[in-house]
Amino acid sequence: MQQLDIVMTPELMQLRRLVMGEAGRFPELGRKIYEGGPGRSIAKLARALERYAKQGELSIRDATTAASFFNWIVMGGPTNAAMMLGDKVIPSKKELRQHAVESVRIFIAAYGKFRR
Repeated sequence: MQQLDIVMTPELMQLRRLVMGEAGRFPELGRKIYEGGPGRSIAKLARALERYAKQGELSIRDATTAASFFNWIVMGGPTNAAMMLGDKVIPSKKELRQHAVESVRIFIAAYGKFRR
């Protein structure tokens, strides 16, 4: 939820649009932004997921892949909509929380120890 709150601000959405538009001309800029944003978040999530897997709470073969899936389940919809449709479609805090809760449910359905 914290990550959604950070990313889903008009200022960061504007920066992301700018960087994406200029990534072809300035690939190093895009790489740096990715490494400091999604890349760092995915690495941090992977470490946490590895701990949960070692504790037997998750069934994960590759923590980095699982972390990437989780990151984009949470971030993909709201971020993509705001990137394409503008800041006016940034969800409210309540809507972001609901989205995050549903994202966790989906992830646990796929990776939870007692999944069906």
